[in-house]
Amino acid sequence: MLTYFRGHPNLFSKLVESSLAINENTAWRSALLVGHLIKKNDVRIEAYVDQYIDTLPKVNDGHQRQILVILEKMKVTEAQQGKLFNYCMNIWEAIHKIPSTRIRAFWMMEKIAKEYTELKEELKHFVTPYFTETLSPGIKRYMSKKYNKV
Repeated sequence: MLTYFRGHPNLFSKLVESSLAINENTAWRSALLVGHLIKKNDVRIEAYVDQYIDTLPKVNDGHQRQILVILEKMKVTEAQQGKLFNYCMNIWEAIHKIPSTRIRAFWMMEKIAKEYTELKEELKHFVTPYFTETLSPGIKRYMSKKYNKV
């Protein structure tokens, strides 16, 4: 699929539109492909950053994970960071969600918090056993080493 889309760059915008669909079973697959096709701060995605952020709370776990992969590669404005941080916090706090989505959300919160000292301190409160219980042993070790709390 990647080879096909690389060979047909005129279809990229359709792939992006498909990745933003709310109730389509294939939307997460389109987001997966977009995530693999784009480069850091890809100009083809800049116009869609707000839409990707706004789509986050409306889609399922796997789709959220793939959107976070896309957003992780993009530079976001301060206003976008605030909304994205809040959505990621909601994902992280939802301990019933799949661990791979939750840790992606946490990593996005860490990325945003690098610019805001007060947020960096606040993250320490969200690595207690309550939040990390459902994570894999490897991710728990990562959190333990990084935050020395788990």
